[in-house]
Amino acid sequence: MLILALGQLPAAVENIQLSDVCTFLGVEAPKFAGISLQLPLKLGDTTKPGYRNALWFMPTKQYQTLLRLALDVTVTDNLNDLIFSKVGLAVHGAQVILRKSGTFGNDSGNIALQSTSEIIFTTEILIAGEDPNTAIPFTATLIYSFGDGSTQIIVQCNADRTQWSRYLTWVEKKLNIPTGIMDLLPVEKSWFPLPRRVSLTLDSKISITALSINFEVEAAFGQNTAFLFTFNYTPNHKELSASLWPGPPATSLFSPPLTASMMPDYEDYQVFEPTDKSAQTTINLTDLLDSGTSLGTVIPNGILPTVTGLSLDLVLETLPSGKSQNTIEFYAMMKGSDSVTASVPKISLNSLGVDLKYAFGTSDFNLALDFSLALNSRSSANYVPVVFTGSIYYYNHGIGGSGSPCWQLEASVNGLMVGHLVSFFEPESQNGVMDLIEHIEIQEIGILYNYDPSGAGNHFQIDGTLLFGVMQLTLKFEHWPNDKWEFTADLVAPDETATINSVLGYISDEIQLPDFIGNIKLLSENSGLHLAVGKMDLTIDGTPVPYTFLQIDIKLGDFDVMFLQYTTAGWTDPKRIFRALVSGLSDDIPHIPVVDQLKQPYDELFFLYVQDSSGQPKSGILRQELDILKGDPNGAPITPPFLWKDTVRPDKVTPTDIIYAVGLHFDVVAIEKDGPIVVLDHLFSADPPTSSSELALVGDAPADSGSGSDASMGAMKKTFGPLTISNIGIQFKNKHLLIILDATFALGPIALDLLGFGLDLDLSKAGVSLKDLPIPTPTISGLGFGFNQPPILIDGLFERVHTNDGSDLFLGGVVVAFEPYLFMAAGCYGIMVSGSDNYKTVALYALLEGPLVELEFAEIDGICGGFGYNSNVKFPTIDTITSFPFIAKTGLGPTPLDTINNLLNPTTGCINAQDGSIWLAAGLNVDAFKLLNVNAVVVIEFSAADVKLGIFADVIAVFPPDPESFKMIYAELGLMATVDFGAGTMLIQGQLAPTSYVLDPACHLSGGFALGYWFGSNQHAGDWVFTIGGYHPQFQAPSYYPSVPRLGITWSIDNSLCISGQAYFALTPNACMGGGQLKASLSLDPLYAYFEAFADFLIKFQPFYFIGDAGIDVGVRFTLDLWIVTIHINIDIGAELYIQGPPVHGYVHVDFWVFGFDIYFGDQQPAQTAVDLLGFWALLKQQSQAAQLLAGLGAANMLVPTGSLTDTPDPIDPTPGDDVRDKAHQIGCVGGQITSAAQSQQTPEAESWNVRAGPFAFAVTSPFVIGHVDIEQGASVDGSGQPIYSRPMELPGALSSIMTIKVTRTEEGQVFTDTGFRIQAPAFSRVPAAMWAQYSAAEDPLVTGNFNNPMTSKTDLASTTILHLMSVTAIAPKPYYPDPTTEPITKFNAVDASSEDVYTTPLPVASTGTASTNWEPVIPTPSSEWTDVPQLWGTPDWGVGAQKTTVDVWTTAMGAAWKNGLDADGALDSSAPGDLLKGFEAYYIAAPLMTVAAAA
Repeated sequence: MLILALGQLPAAVENIQLSDVCTFLGVEAPKFAGISLQLPLKLGDTTKPGYRNALWFMPTKQYQTLLRLALDVTVTDNLNDLIFSKVGLAVHGAQVILRKSGTFGNDSGNIALQSTSEIIFTTEILIAGEDPNTAIPFTATLIYSFGDGSTQIIVQCNADRTQWSRYLTWVEKKLNIPTGIMDLLPVEKSWFPLPRRVSLTLDSKISITALSINFEVEAAFGQNTAFLFTFNYTPNHKELSASLWPGPPATSLFSPPLTASMMPDYEDYQVFEPTDKSAQTTINLTDLLDSGTSLGTVIPNGILPTVTGLSLDLVLETLPSGKSQNTIEFYAMMKGSDSVTASVPKISLNSLGVDLKYAFGTSDFNLALDFSLALNSRSSANYVPVVFTGSIYYYNHGIGGSGSPCWQLEASVNGLMVGHLVSFFEPESQNGVMDLIEHIEIQEIGILYNYDPSGAGNHFQIDGTLLFGVMQLTLKFEHWPNDKWEFTADLVAPDETATINSVLGYISDEIQLPDFIGNIKLLSENSGLHLAVGKMDLTIDGTPVPYTFLQIDIKLGDFDVMFLQYTTAGWTDPKRIFRALVSGLSDDIPHIPVVDQLKQPYDELFFLYVQDSSGQPKSGILRQELDILKGDPNGAPITPPFLWKDTVRPDKVTPTDIIYAVGLHFDVVAIEKDGPIVVLDHLFSADPPTSSSELALVGDAPADSGSGSDASMGAMKKTFGPLTISNIGIQFKNKHLLIILDATFALGPIALDLLGFGLDLDLSKAGVSLKDLPIPTPTISGLGFGFNQPPILIDGLFERVHTNDGSDLFLGGVVVAFEPYLFMAAGCYGIMVSGSDNYKTVALYALLEGPLVELEFAEIDGICGGFGYNSNVKFPTIDTITSFPFIAKTGLGPTPLDTINNLLNPTTGCINAQDGSIWLAAGLNVDAFKLLNVNAVVVIEFSAADVKLGIFADVIAVFPPDPESFKMIYAELGLMATVDFGAGTMLIQGQLAPTSYVLDPACHLSGGFALGYWFGSNQHAGDWVFTIGGYHPQFQAPSYYPSVPRLGITWSIDNSLCISGQAYFALTPNACMGGGQLKASLSLDPLYAYFEAFADFLIKFQPFYFIGDAGIDVGVRFTLDLWIVTIHINIDIGAELYIQGPPVHGYVHVDFWVFGFDIYFGDQQPAQTAVDLLGFWALLKQQSQAAQLLAGLGAANMLVPTGSLTDTPDPIDPTPGDDVRDKAHQIGCVGGQITSAAQSQQTPEAESWNVRAGPFAFAVTSPFVIGHVDIEQGASVDGSGQPIYSRPMELPGALSSIMTIKVTRTEEGQVFTDTGFRIQAPAFSRVPAAMWAQYSAAEDPLVTGNFNNPMTSKTDLASTTILHLMSVTAIAPKPYYPDPTTEPITKFNAVDASSEDVYTTPLPVASTGTASTNWEPVIPTPSSEWTDVPQLWGTPDWGVGAQKTTVDVWTTAMGAAWKNGLDADGALDSSAPGDLLKGFEAYYIAAPLMTVAAAA
């Protein structure tokens, strides 16, 4: 702010008129009645006090500029006559103050200068008629408003009490305004007014429109206090009010501080302060009371006793007696503080309004502290705050008029949520309560909050109305000391649309009960709903943990339901449980034959709903939470009490046992002598629905045991005439509640079992619920028959089963026992539903046990078999083979029903329906040598896409076999061999059972073996593995490899000596591994000794590499106690060997207890030994040297692959006379070959093929991966598209592999290339990654060092095989079809062309003579029949040359014509047929017979 003082110029203007001032200010002339615009003015003497001429510039106030000038009125007669005389005043001097202000403002978006002006007259006056020489003058200020033309005269009175009557007389007499002020002031208080100011407001006609009188009173409230009284008058109204004199203005913000007169807005008439500058501006509340009166108790905590902004009203009241009484009423403000103490949740107030009223001279008074308070919810709820208004009343004689003085807070608020009441709960319960009910709407509430004599809050009660939609509940929330509180609400009247689901929906939208309970309406006049919220401490791990809960009890006549949810700190959501006592069954149960009238078979039936979204490790109601199910400890207990079925043994009980599992339950309760017990807890939906759309699935979706469509059974015995019920069950599916009963009729040795017998309650019908149950429908699904008359026992059954998907099954079985035989059979027939299609299924199983066939060394004492059509058998794993029903006969169960369940159960059975699948099974049980028991079965399964074969056996060896003798060995071995041709897997496994031992039952045997092979379309085709006892510890076997336990022995001879050992061996396409471990320990307190040795080796084939480690460790520990000293001695000596190669290198680590060292040997950084292309080719041909590969090869037919290596040696010249064919490539005729009886289809490669041209096809298979195949002047084909690498060659890049095939033919000595050969079937095979994967130096131990093992890394074994092209099949060119236009075929007679006369003349018929007996066969000798003929054929008994003589005789006998058709030399070969004699037994089905002559 900039201040410029304005001084008077030496040549000041003397003749200034009022009109000049108006022109200067830029305003219209003031319309003072009769005041002349020629009113003479002059600049005053600025050196005198009161003359402030200055210019103020304030940039921070929109660049405000303010000008103030003071001028003297030289002639006052006009003012006196025309204005002041009208109000009984006389002017003795006047001054005019001019004020003009200008600021920059916004005018329709443009910056414009805005200005205001003001004219103020200040005068010295007397009351008219007073002697100016004796009367005390006072000042008056006349302010003219340019807006409405009104004039305000402010008379500044002298601070002299003696002048009070003078001013009052002026007002009442001169102005004719009766005030009555003196009547209102209490005479007994000696309040003496001190006049300070009178303000008159005049209109343009100089008529008084308003009057205000200000006077000061030093009242007897506290010490050194001054009150400012104000009397206000208008023609229609007058009043007297007072207030504690306001404090001085705030200290100036400027430095150094400016005086008040230097401020731009300062004028003398505005200064209004008490005469005593040290008067207090605040006062204590208790000081306002009348003398002799005090508060009977302290002010409530959290309220400061000092009042500010105090004002008061004085009222003169007329009592009924006619007397007058002075009454005073105070109004003030008080502030709150943070120091609030209370034994209940505190209310912190920021500010309060004080209303205190009493009559002078009496002890009674009324005191109220008014306030308004914003109620906020938790930040997580973020509800809009609501304003809570009320008062704190002081009751001098107690509430009700009889009692000790006290304070009580009374307040109310409308339209809020329970979440707004969070501050009325102690901090420990706030979050828990809000988590449960903060979202519930409250229509209105009123609160009564009480304070104890110390001013601390000690009790409150909130009453109001809760809203559940349109339903109203009366709310009562009461809080006592020690954190004891009660929050309840009761239904006022039910709503016709309200249901149980809608009521619970106001609690949480996650609660959705099934229709049969949730849609029950609250319509009855006897309906009631009680809601309670409370807290309870539960002991968790020995520590009290606070829980908060919400309980709702709904009563619908005789039908009661209860809902409870509770939570504690750390839970994400509360746990909930809902319970309803199901109404009793109707007495109108239809008549049942034999049973007659069946009564309700149970005592009580409860429906329960359990939900848990708390996020805790265990879901459900836990044992440690059961106390909360007993109800509020401060209220009535829950009745009837919660009951549960405890399935935990007493010695296994833990606080975290699950008592009620999450889901929907039906609980059957029986009333026993000792009280009610739960005999059955049926969980029919393990995942409670949270929306109506999910409710349709309740009872249909499978869940845990006993849920969904499964039935739960419990023991409960009841008798109804001849009917005995031993068990009761519950099943819920398709919205039908089935009460299942195990019922039996016993008629002597014959017993009839009613299968599926029970009562069906259809809960899907309209108007049906657990409150109004439908009439039950009796059901039965089958009949069981039993005959027990030793030695014959017969059990049988027949049952029909309907499944959820609409399938219809007929099950049956029979068991016949006649010592020592047992026959069991079971089967099923059904029509299965699969989507929109149906198919029929059949499965049969039969078993016969007892002595059947006895051999010299073995006895067959059991056979079994099975057949299935449109069904399949689930093969067991090696771990479950002993429980496979075809193996473990005892696992089938003692009854036909058990057998059917174990075979056909969807989860535990081994037979399931499957369209298009057929299976056969056969097995037997053999006891051999009385030492070995073999139980084996063979299963074969066929389907359109697959064939599976499985052989399973359980072998038990015991020695000695005598049951009473000590067993030296007991070994049980599970065996399985499976082949799945569709999946391309073969797996053979064996594993010892944990019960196996040798020498001593404490000497346990363990371990197994496995052989796996993958083929065909399997993604791992070509891979295989064989292992006994598992794999190397560092070998990371692929996931599809079988897991095999170590071969091991563990023998704890006694408590002091223990010996154990393990061993393993495994072979894979690229590695071999083996190892073992031996441990021994001796514990003889205080001596402990141990020994440990191990060895593990891992060998990789290509390139050859091995890694091994072995070690031994021996140690002794000794502990000796000597009085107060304990001596510990510990000695450990060990050594470990780490070796790998080639070249061989490694190190030995020696550990001598307190120190150790390493000894390295070999080259720790050996040079790399990559093979060249020829070496790689040799590896592929499984030859040790490349020279052996190329021996005898010529350049014309060399098939050695070409590569990019520059150091490939030249081919080795073949040795003359060697076979020059490349045996590595396999070439075979696969189509069109012409064979004779004496020829093999597999013609050796050295021989020619006789083929038909059309179907001719041949295959070429290469040991080298093929990237591309070209048939010269024919077709071509690409390989798999994957790069071709060579890991043994250690090349970073890929190789190129192109196979070229050339087919030639020879005609008349000339060689021609056949054209047009086609490729029919390229054959892709999986090859070992050890040979064909990309080389990585990061996985090469010779590069990385540090004994890294590439054979144990996942990257090395991620794919053990790679798909590549290895073989192609070529077929003959297409037939040649001549062009009929250029090469026509002439007409011919096809019949004549196909016919020829064999003989031109008829053949003579020769006469037949008697055959010589020398041609008749002789009976062969059995021991030499296969050797006699070849021997005589090669060396006949007729001597050397007999063969040639015979052939020559034969040739001569046949004549010259026949001879001309022989070889060029005209002779037959008389040597023995070598090929025939080599495969003699293969070519002849039976040994040829010799003639009599030959045999002689």
